[in-house]
Amino acid sequence: SSLLHEALQAAVRGGLPRLEEQCSSALGYLLIGQRHLEGALEHLDRAVELSKESGGRRALFVALSNRGLARALAGQAATARDDLRAAREAGRGTGGWYEALGLAYQAVAELLDKATTEAATTVGEALELLSELSHPDAIPLGEALSVLRDLTSGSLGREQARAWVRDWSGSAEVEGVVLGLDKALVT
Repeated sequence: SSLLHEALQAAVRGGLPRLEEQCSSALGYLLIGQRHLEGALEHLDRAVELSKESGGRRALFVALSNRGLARALAGQAATARDDLRAAREAGRGTGGWYEALGLAYQAVAELLDKATTEAATTVGEALELLSELSHPDAIPLGEALSVLRDLTSGSLGREQARAWVRDWSGSAEVEGVVLGLDKALVT
């Protein structure tokens, strides 16, 4: 993250908004994983602003999705859901993996907002989309979504879900969903 921070500062000094947007977005995402949500939101706010000005649809989708995830984890689930709906609109046609990941984040936000019926529906959509993908993280994301689905349906107990979260190890792509499950299990 320190290299990204240096690159971000260089982009700001050099007046390179596209590079600043990419660095802000990546740094925000890393800070989510480190559970530094306030810093993540600061960088992702800037990434959203810059991607609206000079980024493409995929850049806007990624920035909005990550900000939505960060807001959900920070206890701002209703606002997070707004970001994630906007991300879905921005991301239409950007690719199956991004759409599936956006749906996964939306399901997390719905779960944290106590909208379990909506979360279950969104998980179903994400799992259906994942079944058509050959992305390397499709299977681990599917597993995380299955835990979320089973938790919301009551077919998986909270202790079993906690054990799954505790034992989880995997890629950064899936970490946001796991962080959301973890937060849901302690609130």
